[in-house]
Amino acid sequence: MNHEMDQTHRTMTMKKKRFDHDQSLTQEGAEHTGSCERVIEMWLRGLRSFAPPPATTVACSAAAGLNRSITMAALSNPSKKRVADEMDVDDQEQLQRSCITYMDGLDLFLEVCDADFQARVVDYIEDQLVAGRAGKLPGKMYDAPSPVWAVKGQSREMIQYGFFTNSNRVFPAVTVGSMAEPILVELVRALMDRGVFKAGEEPDQCTVNVYQPGMWLPPHVDNIKFARPFATVSFVSQQSVVLGEKIDGANGVWKGDFDVSMPCGSALRLGGKAGGPGYFHAVPSPNARRISFTFRRLSTETHAEVAAERERMKEQ
Repeated sequence: MNHEMDQTHRTMTMKKKRFDHDQSLTQEGAEHTGSCERVIEMWLRGLRSFAPPPATTVACSAAAGLNRSITMAALSNPSKKRVADEMDVDDQEQLQRSCITYMDGLDLFLEVCDADFQARVVDYIEDQLVAGRAGKLPGKMYDAPSPVWAVKGQSREMIQYGFFTNSNRVFPAVTVGSMAEPILVELVRALMDRGVFKAGEEPDQCTVNVYQPGMWLPPHVDNIKFARPFATVSFVSQQSVVLGEKIDGANGVWKGDFDVSMPCGSALRLGGKAGGPGYFHAVPSPNARRISFTFRRLSTETHAEVAAERERMKEQ
């Protein structure tokens, strides 16, 4: 009997705490905007450096297995703020592996690569850079900054796989590295596992960009010869990508609709409206060394053109 009374007492105490908690949330309703911002800041601290628009969504990826989508509009309702309180430890850990959706087609996937994998990727590229600078890589697999562009800062070192690109054009006849490199295969698999790419969207081209402080890329739209979506994975330091219908600025200092800060090991996917042709992206000058892997795939039409051109080359 005493045990049952104790159990009943504990249950009533828990219900009263929940009631008091709900009442507190209701009383905070008039100030919910500030509270909402604090909740968002807690979750996304350091992950993005722009003022999010009302439609911005924080959503856990399907791969993380958490069926929860939290919008700024929903969090403006005080009753919805209980979501943060009710999340258990596993949910919070999965939220850290979430996908942040900024707009149609613009998604940031966090922790696609863990620290050990990042280290292996960077070690591999460092070796490739040494070989490329020494002229030991095939064809145009390694590309040094053009002296003309380097003077302005509009430059970076590049290592390419699959197909050679230059000034946003595709050159199928130029020799580059193979997409069958084990580290690339592993990285693509990680992107597929996290849902960055879906079945049928497997990339067949990769451009590795190595930026030093002072280097940048101007606002541009990736060539339509590449299908959408495409994705960039960031390494070495946390840096930003600026996106917008119009991007203002000059010499690596850009301002657009979004300034997306990419933590190391994260992947930014561009498709839909964000993939162009009316939406641009630019790379600001980093404050520290930055390495990015951009994965793309040729469109079906371009594949046919490339196959035909390579056949003509064989006949010559």
